[in-house]
Amino acid sequence: MDYLRWVLRAVLTFRTPWRVHVLHVPTLKEPMSPDNENDSTVDASETVSDTPTQQKRIIHLPPEILLLVFEAMDSPDLYVTAFLSRNFHHLALPVYLARYGISASAETNFILFNDWSPDALRAAHAALFLPSVNRLKCVFDFYKPLEEVRRDVHAFKRFLAKLASVHEIQVEFVQYGMKLGNGAFASSDESLGLTEEWGRELTQMLHGVLGSGCAELSLSLAGRCVAPARELERLLLREFYGLFGVLKHPIFKGFAGGFGRACVRTRSLVDAGQSQKRGLETLNLHSAMFFHPLLIRWTMSALNSTSITFLSLRQLDHISSQNWGLLLPCITLPSLSKLSVNLCVIRTRDLYRFLYRHPHIQDLTLDRNFVDPERVVLRNSILGELKHLSAPPSHLVAFLTPPGALPALKTVCIRWHVCNRRVFEVSAVDKILLPISQRLRQLDDLRFLLSFESLNVSNWFQPSGSDISPLQYISHLELKIHVYTLPPNTLTALARWLVGFSRLRCLELTMVCQNGLEVEERVVLFEAIGRWCPSVEVVQINKDVFIAPF
Repeated sequence: MDYLRWVLRAVLTFRTPWRVHVLHVPTLKEPMSPDNENDSTVDASETVSDTPTQQKRIIHLPPEILLLVFEAMDSPDLYVTAFLSRNFHHLALPVYLARYGISASAETNFILFNDWSPDALRAAHAALFLPSVNRLKCVFDFYKPLEEVRRDVHAFKRFLAKLASVHEIQVEFVQYGMKLGNGAFASSDESLGLTEEWGRELTQMLHGVLGSGCAELSLSLAGRCVAPARELERLLLREFYGLFGVLKHPIFKGFAGGFGRACVRTRSLVDAGQSQKRGLETLNLHSAMFFHPLLIRWTMSALNSTSITFLSLRQLDHISSQNWGLLLPCITLPSLSKLSVNLCVIRTRDLYRFLYRHPHIQDLTLDRNFVDPERVVLRNSILGELKHLSAPPSHLVAFLTPPGALPALKTVCIRWHVCNRRVFEVSAVDKILLPISQRLRQLDDLRFLLSFESLNVSNWFQPSGSDISPLQYISHLELKIHVYTLPPNTLTALARWLVGFSRLRCLELTMVCQNGLEVEERVVLFEAIGRWCPSVEVVQINKDVFIAPF
């Protein structure tokens, strides 16, 4: 390493004719070909160097030395240097692109349409090779004029076509504050919906996203774009259920679901064969916009990819339970091993039927806005490979009550949300979980995720008072509190409340502010934990981890 530092210092400080030659390579009468680059017999009269031997010294420096030099250069000089020769191009331009996040490194992110992206896009399109990106983030802001947004969409598609590979793509649409009936989102009697022009534009863009071969895809909308319920129902029956779906007769219900799955499967295989480089592994759908009738065909095709192992559905509460009853039978993911559903109004029987058809799920997360569990008897064969289950108490009881259910289960997370200005009562959770308390006691890892919208500082939780509380078996407690700071008396009260968790080993506290607690507040919390709950070994405040002794 000392040798490399010495050579770098010599290259940057030692002024010789060959160093001048490097800066004046563009003065050649014709561009150098790859054969002439390594040829030491190039006519010296065409350059400013004195002898062929001096020219050979700079061209044949080891790549490691050249990379050290390029990394020390400013970005404008580095960009110019990247086009001095083919050898410099393949060494210097990747260094330049990596500064903007265009790199296959797992730690890099490239954000399109920010202040620095124009320089990065110019360099990427001028590259003689196909660059790679680890994580690509793109925001389409419909505050802008529509022509500017359309240019952004076309620039996004051109950039995807230039990439050799991209691991993760995150696409977000911003639609807040738009005038109704003006722009890409047109008004209707029932809700806001996409115009046909922008429906075609976005469908082409989404096909290009899948064609890029990304392994992870996240789609979200900051705004409101609700799929018209009646129009969506008619389209589902017509496109995916055929004649039997139109008749909607009960005796054809099972066959219609199979027919719909077959139709979607055929369409998805055709699309995959035409556009996808490799299989999509993770799909995050976080807006009802993508279930709009103009986008539903692409969405259903993506939701039937044979390579998807993780599916996340969130912010889809505007889709009615009746439409979910039509959507879920048409979704088949044979490789699905992880499923997360939040803010979706899905009936219990429709959810169970979907789970029956996906027996290889190993990680299942169910969150808020679910319809309360119906009195449906679960078969013991459901989710035989499930290892991690996270759900509200009522759904946990429905899954764990049948004898012999979920034999491979190792971890359970109890999810409980406290609304604004409400008080968390431990007895309310105990009452629901009491029928499965013995099963919870046998688990290797029992977790409790408690989410607060706000805090009533004087009385924000009430102890159980029960000697057989299932919560006493919890080993990991996660508190999500939507406030910026906690008063000292609240921190002390929290530590006293932890006395009821006799098996607690890990406490995780997540707050709105990035820093979490100040140093003085952390001292108060750690002293209270050491006094009232000494069994705690790990405390995590936002992203900061503290290990006992604190």
